[in-house]
Amino acid sequence: MANEISVSVELTLENDELATSVSKSKVLIDQTNAVLSDNTQTVTTVEAPMERGANGGSILGYCYLEHLGTSNTVELNESSGASLLALGPGECALFRFYSGADPQVLTDAGTASLRIVLLGD
Repeated sequence: MANEISVSVELTLENDELATSVSKSKVLIDQTNAVLSDNTQTVTTVEAPMERGANGGSILGYCYLEHLGTSNTVELNESSGASLLALGPGECALFRFYSGADPQVLTDAGTASLRIVLLGD
């Protein structure tokens, strides 16, 4: 099989001073490592390993994160302490995992729910 994963992205900025638009539609990726993990993690102010689910322990491939809450910021850090990204309420991120990644998650306050989808490729 081929082209099992399809990725599309659109980002637009329009305000009184600035405007831009970025669009990438339907990048097709072959999935040679047929693995899927889709779970939700409760994240607190205590840094903890990002849960990869039963099938996602060593997945190399695409990672989709979505902050399902209505408050707080969810942070993704490398185990070394380096900050990688922050998601506000309702925000999402899509990126590719590489070998040796050891992501940690935490919130800036309270708790939040984080959807984690991992696709092996």
